[in-house]
Amino acid sequence: MTSNTNKPGDSSPTDLKSWKVNTPLPAGFERQVWRRIETANQPGTSLIAEWFAEVMMGFRIHKAFTLGFVTIAIVAGVGLGVFQAHRSTDAARLMLSQRYVQSIDPYIRNPH
Repeated sequence: MTSNTNKPGDSSPTDLKSWKVNTPLPAGFERQVWRRIETANQPGTSLIAEWFAEVMMGFRIHKAFTLGFVTIAIVAGVGLGVFQAHRSTDAARLMLSQRYVQSIDPYIRNPH
């Protein structure tokens, strides 16, 4: 008695020609394939840029999430900007006060 079990790599060309896939493609499959092909053919595109584009397309679908994300990003940006401005202003104020004191008495090394 012979066994007719196929091992990986044991397929004959006739078996491959007769094989059919009956599973339907997901919605928008061809459009996504062509979009990826076009993106891959464009010079300078990266995985990060592609990921960012997909995230932005997802944001268009979830408008409430997008609004919250943009609001948080703006508030965080303004907060970090104010913090950085205070640091820069304090450093500039200290430097200017040292210069002023030195202009009055040039023999003072470090007034603070």
